[in-house]
Amino acid sequence: MHPSGEPKFDENCRAEIEGMIRMLRNHPCILLWAGGNENHMGWDFSHGTSPTIGLELFQEIMPQACEKLDPDRLFHPSSPYGGKVPNWPLEGDWHDYTTLKFAPEASVPLYASEVGRASAPSLSSMKLFLSEEDLWPKGYSPAIHTPGRPAWPPMWQYRSVGGSWDKVGRVGEYCDPSNAEDLIRVLGMAHGEYLRDRVERERRGVPDGKPDGSRRCWGNMVWRLNDSWPIIYWSVIDYYLEPKIPFYFLRRAYDPVLISFEQTRDEIAVWVVNDSPEPVSGKLKVHRLRFDGKSRGQIETQVEIEPGRAKRCLVTTELGPIYLRNEFLHATFGEKDATYLLIGERYLHLPNAKLTACVLGGKIEITANIFARTVTLEADGVTGAVFEDNFFDMVPGQKRTVEVINQAGARTVTIRALNADPIQLDIESSRNTLARPKGVKHDETGK
Repeated sequence: MHPSGEPKFDENCRAEIEGMIRMLRNHPCILLWAGGNENHMGWDFSHGTSPTIGLELFQEIMPQACEKLDPDRLFHPSSPYGGKVPNWPLEGDWHDYTTLKFAPEASVPLYASEVGRASAPSLSSMKLFLSEEDLWPKGYSPAIHTPGRPAWPPMWQYRSVGGSWDKVGRVGEYCDPSNAEDLIRVLGMAHGEYLRDRVERERRGVPDGKPDGSRRCWGNMVWRLNDSWPIIYWSVIDYYLEPKIPFYFLRRAYDPVLISFEQTRDEIAVWVVNDSPEPVSGKLKVHRLRFDGKSRGQIETQVEIEPGRAKRCLVTTELGPIYLRNEFLHATFGEKDATYLLIGERYLHLPNAKLTACVLGGKIEITANIFARTVTLEADGVTGAVFEDNFFDMVPGQKRTVEVINQAGARTVTIRALNADPIQLDIESSRNTLARPKGVKHDETGK
């Protein structure tokens, strides 16, 4: 909050605000004008009261300037703003600080204008701004023996912001990392899973277990898209323009037609959300499967959903008790599919899977013989590669085709999964259509 009521300062603010409006008002991306970022909320965080200074700036000077120079757009005093406290999930807009506080009524806010968690860029990007010793000091262990201690090396904290470890996702659901690559994956997966869960719930539009039909959430904005300097924090695209792990989780969660799972204490339900401009219809099928591919049951129902609607379509109770560590659920609706694990990754009993892959006209086709956890495509030796999809689960016998959007100069791609040995694919040579085990080279015949 800036002090107001001083004539010269107020006039200086007015001139700056009017100049900003004139400069930006014709830009097609301007939706509304916001008075500031976390001004009122920051005061409440620090003092536990409403602001006692600076209100004229937000209540008089700014709205007057907007009315004068851009009267057709809305003015919002600050972000967040509205409700019992400035950051209230059921009035105005809301910033997600649920890593720091329990927020009442926040599972499905009215409008989430800041949602995120902290995670690290890819290993190739990290190596561009950290030395090998800073990346993973000799003898370093991320084990937490003292409550609250950050479980990353000191230079990772230096390359972040104060309190950032308090803003990571649920890293305790993953295996303990033993090197930098492991820790990058754990942070990224926890970040991605949180965004997926948050976006899916907000798109369903009602708190878990409540009746469907009336979506109370009107939108979601993720903080933040990209970084303007190398940092370990909330972005989903790093400074070198390489998508981080959570980017791909978010891309899938924003699919216009979405399948998602909702679990309460008593049941697991499957939803279909249609935010496309056309009605959708078809059969929704849900399989209960073992990780080795053995079917333990299937249920299905016919689904028809109008645009802009979210519907709880099927409850899985008929499938019976599901083994937490050995089984999972897989739902399909037309060409869409989604998997659901009932317990954290570190507790799963995953058998060894085998991946096969080939190149087909600029795309990579991947097959898994049994459940493959977090299939990952990595462009070898470069930073900035972009794939159509990445960091996804595959069900037994499934085949997926992934376009290489930007290979960033890479000649090979390594494909791996948590429970599968890596394979390497030559994406330069049109002759090469089969994956080879990593480290095995072709002979002169191309075999």
